[in-house]
Amino acid sequence: MTEFKEYIEILRETSGTRFEAWRVLIDTREKLYPVHWKWDEGKFENREFAVQSMKRRYPALEIRLSRS
Repeated sequence: MTEFKEYIEILRETSGTRFEAWRVLIDTREKLYPVHWKWDEGKFENREFAVQSMKRRYPALEIRLSRS
């Protein structure tokens, strides 16, 4: 049986100027490809604004920051 957990993931755009926020559904038992599904939640000018917006929109979800 699969066990899913939902997170907010914030990462830098490939161009490196803005940040993207994704709501991701992760299978906690899967090691190779754990991300099951993701939803684009928008693009933001800086990381702090992205975190504040996602905390306001989804207060119960854990936020994971990508270091890339």
